[in-house]
Amino acid sequence: MVVMGTVESLTAEVGELRARLAAAEELQRAIRQGDVDAVVIARSGGDVVYTLHGADRMYRQLIETMSEGALTLSASGLVLYGNLAVSRMLGRPLDRIVGTALRDYLPAGDQHALEHILISSAAAPTRLEMTLVGGDGRELPVLASFARLPAEGSALAFCVVLTDLTQQRFSARLVQDERLARSILEEAAEAIVVTDEHGFVIRANRVALGLSSALPLPRPFAEMFPLRTSTPAAFDLAAVLRGETVRLVDAVIDRDGTDVNLIVNGGPLRGDGAILGAVVTLTDITKRWQALQELRLSEERFRAVFEHAADVMFLLEVPPVGTPVIRDANSAASTLLGYDRTELIGRPVSMIESRSAELDEVEVRRRAAIAEAGGRFELTHRCKDGSTRQFEVSVSELTLGPQAYALAIERDITDRRLAEESMARLATAVEQSAESIVVVDLKGDIQYVNPTFESLTGYSRTEAIGQNPRLLKSGVHDAAFYETMWATLLRGESWSGHLVNKKKDGTLFEEEATISPVRDGAGRTINYVAVKRDVSRELQLEREIRQSQKIEAIGQLAGGVAHDFNNILAAMLIQVELTSRLDGLPASALSGLRDIGASAERAANLTRQLLLFSRRQVMQPRALDLNVVVTSIANMLQRIIGEETQLQINLHPHPLNTWADAGMIDQVLMNLVVNARDAMPGGGKIVISTGEAIVATEEMAARRDVEQGRYVTLRVCDSGVGISPSQAQHIFEPFYTTKTEGKGTGLGLATAFGIAKQHKGTIFFERNEVRGTAFELLLPANEPTAEAAGVPEAPKPPAGGTETILLVEDEAAVRTLMVIVLESAGYRVLEASDGIDALRQFEEQAGSIDLLFTDIVMPAGVGGRELARQLQERKPSLRVILTSGYSADSAGAELVLGARQRFLPKPSSMDEILATVRRSLDE
Repeated sequence: MVVMGTVESLTAEVGELRARLAAAEELQRAIRQGDVDAVVIARSGGDVVYTLHGADRMYRQLIETMSEGALTLSASGLVLYGNLAVSRMLGRPLDRIVGTALRDYLPAGDQHALEHILISSAAAPTRLEMTLVGGDGRELPVLASFARLPAEGSALAFCVVLTDLTQQRFSARLVQDERLARSILEEAAEAIVVTDEHGFVIRANRVALGLSSALPLPRPFAEMFPLRTSTPAAFDLAAVLRGETVRLVDAVIDRDGTDVNLIVNGGPLRGDGAILGAVVTLTDITKRWQALQELRLSEERFRAVFEHAADVMFLLEVPPVGTPVIRDANSAASTLLGYDRTELIGRPVSMIESRSAELDEVEVRRRAAIAEAGGRFELTHRCKDGSTRQFEVSVSELTLGPQAYALAIERDITDRRLAEESMARLATAVEQSAESIVVVDLKGDIQYVNPTFESLTGYSRTEAIGQNPRLLKSGVHDAAFYETMWATLLRGESWSGHLVNKKKDGTLFEEEATISPVRDGAGRTINYVAVKRDVSRELQLEREIRQSQKIEAIGQLAGGVAHDFNNILAAMLIQVELTSRLDGLPASALSGLRDIGASAERAANLTRQLLLFSRRQVMQPRALDLNVVVTSIANMLQRIIGEETQLQINLHPHPLNTWADAGMIDQVLMNLVVNARDAMPGGGKIVISTGEAIVATEEMAARRDVEQGRYVTLRVCDSGVGISPSQAQHIFEPFYTTKTEGKGTGLGLATAFGIAKQHKGTIFFERNEVRGTAFELLLPANEPTAEAAGVPEAPKPPAGGTETILLVEDEAAVRTLMVIVLESAGYRVLEASDGIDALRQFEEQAGSIDLLFTDIVMPAGVGGRELARQLQERKPSLRVILTSGYSADSAGAELVLGARQRFLPKPSSMDEILATVRRSLDE
């Protein structure tokens, strides 16, 4: 439906409709209540009067023909009657409406309102705006007037008049739209002008009127708005009135002496297919134009800076994913990288990246720098000639429309980086140098020390800086030494020499030092740098090498004479024992024989000490419990030290298992105890302690000169005179002694040290010049075994026998005496001077020989070990005793004995010989 007319006419029509509806409703009420006796209807042919009896028919005709919808509803809301207007409103015939519920034609919200009216007890008419939904789904807004009808009984009925509100609402909306349009026109930020078909301004909003003082309206557009342009083109209003659209972007108008920049747009105003006039908008762009002018000037300045900057500049287009693209590059980029600008623009920035493997990382850093707004990072560019240059990059994000851009400013730091890398390498070399490096100023105050200085001296960098190197003075060098040093330095020369300095903990150490002046560019001395190498370990190694060479020389000397010397001593001792047992010898003769025997024993012990010290003694290790070793020898130790000295033994609560030669460990313990006793001439206290220790670190292992691992310990402490620093340097050297002449050989501690090393252990001491000395022996710990972990079996009283013994000895004197000893005990003895002779006799007497008693070292190519092997292969039950004063091929090594084999060192007493023979035969 199209409704034409002005707002005023439509409003009047709506008011008339409302009046007619009210009159009809009032007439309906009056007729229904019986207040009307007749109805007069004016017609063109004359008035017609209906009396009361005909009023019902007239009333029905009136209802049927009225434009409003009329309904009669039951109390439950069923339609009992409806006129033609209702049928038209709902879009269906009356016979399909009557008998249906009115709620069926209402939306949910209106249904609730209808229910409320139907159950309400109010007698007064009720009005309600609601929406009818027709059969075709079309919605119709209506004003429903509800009135109760009198009815017989208790039943109620309602008369409902439905007034179509479509026209009313349209009229109201039209009024509202016109007001909105007028408000928009007046409140618009732009100047809006409406002209008629002749170009006269008939309407202008507030902004437009502010641009011109030409009033009143109507007035020609050109007169009201005298526009100027910078180009010959002008605003062609005539073209607009012909139906064209015209735009002018550089118009200027004078407003009270001030130019206002405008954009003018014009378009035709059409109505009923004809051009009724024109609508022209004038947009004030003065501020925008000024901003553009400033931007243009700024761009010119930026271009000048961009082009003439010493740093490389890139304008980068940054896609959401992928590598940025170069959109512009300045002259510095072309100069430093060697590319023409046209070769760079439009290419991905990865074209100039140095290493493709790093592109992802570089891109991540670049984007992170953009995100940080001016963040910096470094990268390497590849130049056109293949060379590379390093740059420090600052990236800033730019907002230039929807596309993301970034400005990259890159400073060439290639030369700076090379210098820094050179300095860094130098600094790294200094920091990581194995030499101690110290820098002092001209006053001698320390300005720098490297980590090696810290680890060597024990002083931290913080403690050392600002101090004078005098904090390291040991007192070893006199004043003249330092005066000479400084005199050399003050002449501008370098000084080199040997220094003995003192660590923070008081320990002395030795250094080879070179101190040189440091000069500035003008040649002036500004600092001194000292490069010092710790040679303490080297000097210690030199001393140890000399010591080792001394030990080796002594060992070679001892080994060279041990075999023959021990054979001589063996013959002497046996002869002395045999002679001493003769009946009828005078006392003086016996005394002389005892003196000879004692001297021979001392000679044998000296040889044994030399072999032990030089680690050439044959070892017979086995499983030992160190606690048992100490316990078994305790009584003898007490007799050795005498009653004036107290002996205290502190044993570890658990077994201390090790693998060692019991006799050698006894020797070490006796040497340490005797040494402790001699350090207490007036008596005192000796404490022997056993325990466990773990060498856990390489540093600790190096300090103790052992391997890392578990150890058992034997510690001997005394309360004697102690050891001075000068004595401590030589304490384990052979033949070094602090005792008076005749009181010691100087081999006791050297022998103990040699035995410890032979067992892959060590021995060290802790000195105190006031409270005595403590020596500690470390032996590798061993897992316990089923073998008895004790001391060698106690010798049994010598006993003889009738068995046959094959005696093999190359020394005739020793062989003769041995035959006498063995035969005196009842044994049958077969003699052989070498291995070949022994093999021959064994073949002849194989069935009768019970024991092979042979020297290890013999001539004729068959030694004692080989002889024993061959004979035991032929007779597995054969017992073997190996004897030797010294064996070069087994010197310092562990003597491995086979089944039914024993070892007896030379020289040995008759009782030891006979006891060993008896034990071997009785196995």
